Amino acid sequence: METLWYARGELMGQLARGYGEQEARQKVVALDDLFTALLPRGLRSRPSRLDGSYRSSRPGL
Repeated sequence: METLWYARGELMGQLARGYGEQEARQKVVALDDLFTALLPRGLRSRPSRLDGSYRSSRPGL
């Protein structure tokens, strides 16, 4: 399972070549839910400033 999780970067690159980065990111993010319950907490995705889920702990940044 961890091997598949780490292959997401390569998958993202291949999808971006065919669909463009924005659509590729949407497709890869959709896969994240499939992994959430199966991976140790430390391997799960962290919030990103790029996808709107990031909340800064320092207001004003």
